[in-house]
Amino acid sequence: MPPVTQPGGGKADLERPPWLSSADTVLDALDTHADKGLAADEADSRLQRYGLNMIRGKSKTPWYEVLLNQFRSVIVLVMVGAAILSSAFGMWAETIALAVVI
Repeated sequence: MPPVTQPGGGKADLERPPWLSSADTVLDALDTHADKGLAADEADSRLQRYGLNMIRGKSKTPWYEVLLNQFRSVIVLVMVGAAILSSAFGMWAETIALAVVI
C-alpha cells in the first residue's frame, strides 16, 4: 500500500492507512493536536486549499421519473396487463386490488 499523503501533497510519516495507525501518529502526520485542533491560520489555509468539508449528494430524482421507472419491471407490466384484462371482463374487485398493488 502506498504511503498516506499529508494535506498539501507532502509525504506523511504514515506507512499504512490511518485507521491502522495510532492516533498520535496520525495527528503528527497531519500536523494537528488532539486537544487544541488546528491553529486558526492553518484552518483558514486548509479551508482555502480544500474547500468546505462536505459530501456532495446525488441530485434528487423527480417523482414522475421514479413513477415511470416502476413500469420498467416485467412483473409490474404483467400486473398492468392483468388489471386491464380483469377490467375488460368486469371483475372490478380484482381490477381495484391490482391497481392498488401497482
